[in-house]
Amino acid sequence: MDRTAPAAEGGGVSDKPRVVMVDDEPNILSAYRRSIGRKYDLQTYEGGPKAIEAFRAGVDAAVVVTDMRMPEMSGVEFVQAARKIRPDSVYVMLTGNADQQTAIDAINQGRVFRFLNKPCPPEELDQTIRSALRQYELIHAEKTLLRETLMGSVKLFAEIMTLSDPDLAEASKQIRADVRRLGEAVGVSSHWQLPLAASLALLGAVAQPPASIATRLEDKNLDLTADIGSRLLKHIPRLQSVAAIIAAQRERGYLPEKIADLEEPDMVLVGARLLRFAVDWRRETINWGNDRAKGLERLESDASDYDKRLLEAAKEIVESGVCRADIPTEAISVPIKRLHAGDIMCEPLTTRNGLTLVQSGEELTPLIIERIRAFEKAELMAEGSVNVIRPTAEDGEKAEGDANAEGKPEAEPETRAA
Repeated sequence: MDRTAPAAEGGGVSDKPRVVMVDDEPNILSAYRRSIGRKYDLQTYEGGPKAIEAFRAGVDAAVVVTDMRMPEMSGVEFVQAARKIRPDSVYVMLTGNADQQTAIDAINQGRVFRFLNKPCPPEELDQTIRSALRQYELIHAEKTLLRETLMGSVKLFAEIMTLSDPDLAEASKQIRADVRRLGEAVGVSSHWQLPLAASLALLGAVAQPPASIATRLEDKNLDLTADIGSRLLKHIPRLQSVAAIIAAQRERGYLPEKIADLEEPDMVLVGARLLRFAVDWRRETINWGNDRAKGLERLESDASDYDKRLLEAAKEIVESGVCRADIPTEAISVPIKRLHAGDIMCEPLTTRNGLTLVQSGEELTPLIIERIRAFEKAELMAEGSVNVIRPTAEDGEKAEGDANAEGKPEAEPETRAA
């Protein structure tokens, strides 16, 4: 586990685990630096407000050790505020007044890992920090596993949407891109729930009868889509907040006045507002012949339904000329049998009878490529080559020598029915 973090000043990186110590007495902080400063990447701060300011500026820590009794901000108040910025850090509290209620408040309100009495012998403090570091490693190992599981689940759902309805997948991609840009504009881009909720906002549509994308995005259908999608996701560990955002996406209302340091209930509200705006913008854009400026004008005509900050942010997106979901412009022509996972479609791929298999801007996966080849083998494709973006030059060189995504020379892979 990599426990290093950028240094508070100078931009360097230490190979030691970062420990932050907070106390209102400079002499005590100096003693900490002398006793354990060589063992850790130690950062010290006089009082909670200075430490909070450092966290906001980007300072991270594996372990945070704080005094309980400080004049400007108590240890419990500090930990509560710090957890909103650095939730993964492990917190230890020191106090010279070890009454029972203080310990209860520190553990229950601040969710403190360990509670120590002052003065604390250097050996005991060092041992406690080591135990806290092991706890930090366990937390991060679990989060890494959960993150990989979540990303795999989201990728699977996205592929299901692509195979079920490429137009739906294209709309989802644009919605995600818009939610990202809108989130950056209002200051919530760091929250991991937003891109996941945006990617899966239309997942519930795959359980509904086939329809055009314009019909799928009508209000009466979006209500059902949100309900089905949220029910599909709410039983997946750690996706409950994403499911809640999707469930609430059709609710009308504005963003909170202050958006910094959001607790989960507020994050759900903000995510739902962003999602509703992005989905409605996509619907109106489609209704106006894929003219995003016209689509935005339609939303502005119902300005009372949308937060002014989102309308202003969308106007800046349109004026900047960013109209698609980050699709590159240079393309190469590739035979279907030489498609690679990771290729990005430059145009819709359709069959002879007009069925769209993949939309423009969609990234190809092995499963999607297999489906395309199944149609080609059945001689149902209108063209034998497609225009794609290949992300790196290395991939482009590989394409010249490979006959397929698996790298088997000349032999086509086995395919299955679509």
